[in-house]
Amino acid sequence: MGRHIVFKRWDKLEAEDAPESDYIMLPNGYMRTSIFWLAGALLIAAIALCINLSDMRGPLLRAPGTPLDLVSPSKASLWRLLWMCEPKIPDKGTYTVRAMNPGEEMYLYMMSLGVLVHRSALPSSYYGKDLKAIGKRAQYIIVAETQAPPEPGARLIASGSDGCLYLRTRP
Repeated sequence: MGRHIVFKRWDKLEAEDAPESDYIMLPNGYMRTSIFWLAGALLIAAIALCINLSDMRGPLLRAPGTPLDLVSPSKASLWRLLWMCEPKIPDKGTYTVRAMNPGEEMYLYMMSLGVLVHRSALPSSYYGKDLKAIGKRAQYIIVAETQAPPEPGARLIASGSDGCLYLRTRP
């Protein structure tokens, strides 16, 4: 019979003169096979780690500018737009939001409720339903993704790469 690797059972370690049944015998080549499996698993883990680190090198080394930078860049631009507008709209002022598509407009409206506290939001649309009659009562218009005035006579207050803030002029 060939050589076997013998381990003493962990629950029988106290016994000095243990019978042979208290030992576990492993077959020949067991440790060699285990080392190959362990080396293969470590190699795969190292490759996966290198791939992930190379993809995330930039974001790992810097803090994101907004809570949404790493999740959704389009939503992050809306977040930056709201923070650009926040100091320009006075407390108790009213505003509405506009965007190129209804989904983005809804995101902008919902995020504005959290960013522009102490101001009143008057929606121009709500889940795709047209509410322009309500939005027309707002003093300020936050426009995402475009630099064009949302309506004639609107005065530009602030602009950035993410959008603009307009003051509605009353006739």
